[in-house]
Amino acid sequence: MTRRVLPALVLLLAGQAGAQLRELQPGARVRVTAPTVLGGKLEGMIIGRRGDTVSIVSHNAAPIDIPISALSRVEISRGKSRAAGAKKGFLWGVAIGFPVGLATATGDNKTWNLVDENCDPFFQTCGTHSDVEQVMLVSVGSGAIAAGIGTLIGRERWETLNLPLIPVVIVKRHGVVIGTRIGLAF
Repeated sequence: MTRRVLPALVLLLAGQAGAQLRELQPGARVRVTAPTVLGGKLEGMIIGRRGDTVSIVSHNAAPIDIPISALSRVEISRGKSRAAGAKKGFLWGVAIGFPVGLATATGDNKTWNLVDENCDPFFQTCGTHSDVEQVMLVSVGSGAIAAGIGTLIGRERWETLNLPLIPVVIVKRHGVVIGTRIGLAF
């Protein structure tokens, strides 16, 4: 029973994960890790695919041919997300606006923290924000501006592809066939 189930399971797993690698077609933006070929990561565009090899070109390098079997990680671009860009922009805006808000809060409240911008503090008493309100206003305000910019620019979304489990059949020979082993390789 197990002699029939194991090979079927191996082929089923390899087929499902292999279906994702069909997405590695010319024109796809990818980030790949292939330690035996690259020694690190490469981000670029697939310009060709021949059998079990993909050709990837990066913006500052010559095309590189990488066997699919050498890939240890593959991420494919799914385009830009405006929501993700807004989130990242907001976080950057708050991170930059917070110290600016602190700097304005430590200054003279009569000139920096005015509630009414049309009030002239030299001729009348004007309402001012508290120091905490000032920090919050500047931080959230700069976050909102940066979120708007992030929405316009967007942020690239990457999806990690499942690499196939490749069925491996090993036949031991020492003059004659001794046996067959079936296993999985990454």
